[in-house]
Amino acid sequence: MATEARVIQCCDAAAARLAARLPDAEVTVGFVPRYDRRTLTGEKVWVFPVSDKEAGKLTRASDQMGPRISVVYAAKCPDSPDTDSAEPVPVTWVRERIKRVEADVFDFLRQERVDEVDPVIAGVWPEMAEWVSVFDSELLSADKVFWSEIEVEFGFPT
Repeated sequence: MATEARVIQCCDAAAARLAARLPDAEVTVGFVPRYDRRTLTGEKVWVFPVSDKEAGKLTRASDQMGPRISVVYAAKCPDSPDTDSAEPVPVTWVRERIKRVEADVFDFLRQERVDEVDPVIAGVWPEMAEWVSVFDSELLSADKVFWSEIEVEFGFPT
């Protein structure tokens, strides 16, 4: 029986690490992040595959692959239950969400110093991390939902 695709292995491992790091968040591996703006509560994190590529040759006998995953973090502003309200989301709450995503998702997943933290998967390390969207201003103003997306590419020896 074949093992899971590299990119799915990275998604599963990243989701497990994020669930441990964000115990109050609902963390799932999925393929299309969805939410209902009327019922969204708490923090939601979706981890899904983006791509895989040959990143380079390690030796004559092995390659380095580059599976890339995306992580979406979403949170509904608790002080704005009425999504149809014209009231803006408090700036301090948005700043707190940005700091949380930076520290507990972006910096946490891109950590490559495996002597300081466990790697996402043994023998696999983050090669590149990109904050695709710090937050989506349209979702924030229309639905009172903070939505942030990062992508991480891993070095995966084969």
